[in-house]
Amino acid sequence: MNILTTLGNLVADPEEAQTNGGPVTRIRVADDAYSRDVMYWKLSAFEERHRRLLSKAKKGSSVLVTAELKPYKDDEGKWRQPSGVIQSIQFASSGGKGKQQQQQQQQDDNLPF
Repeated sequence: MNILTTLGNLVADPEEAQTNGGPVTRIRVADDAYSRDVMYWKLSAFEERHRRLLSKAKKGSSVLVTAELKPYKDDEGKWRQPSGVIQSIQFASSGGKGKQQQQQQQQDDNLPF
């Protein structure tokens, strides 16, 4: 079993779909922590994790994800980037200040009085 644990940002809003096993939420996470190249992970969530993602996640959300990776071979027999099934997910904090608050603070710091 291959396990991925990564801290990254959602590159798009979560997508909901129906499968034979029930509803699923699909996300793409961008992770650039380990190199200059960005890694993109395609991950899926079911049941409680599915509902949690739909209610909290949006494009740009920082998430800490642990997922079971499932590599696969394409029609030509080449290994492709694996997709994964989310085992756990946590929403990362922005240090107590959102982006708008940080921008406002920077503007206030530049005032002449």
